[in-house]
Amino acid sequence: MDLLSDYIALTGAIVRLAGSDKIVHTYAGLAIYVLAQVALRTRRASPVAFQIVVALELANEVMDRLFWGSWRWSDTIGDVAATVFWPGALCLLGYYRRTRWRIEEAAAKAVRDQKKALVAKSSDSSRRRPVPDFAASR
Repeated sequence: MDLLSDYIALTGAIVRLAGSDKIVHTYAGLAIYVLAQVALRTRRASPVAFQIVVALELANEVMDRLFWGSWRWSDTIGDVAATVFWPGALCLLGYYRRTRWRIEEAAAKAVRDQKKALVAKSSDSSRRRPVPDFAASR
């Protein structure tokens, strides 16, 4: 057998064990995403890990296309959506959380800087030289 037929036979056996190809695509997408993050040592919500999921899913669909001889668009679109949905959702959530954290950090820094400026201003006013009392010197 050739590599393409072996690949299709392997994926078919996995689908038969799981019961549904959409479940296999969902779990495969999540597994690839997590393994890519571990292998690359990236933070959560890594866009690179998401790109790896997309690339491997597209390669899987190309293998299906080569085996079947034509695109099966309803199956292909459903497979791609099932595979990239949760990794994409995790990436978007992580991006949102990082953006919100940066905004909150910037606001907290601005408050700290204002407090430092007020403390510096009040300490400068307490260091002023005393005003001489001209009446007492006569």
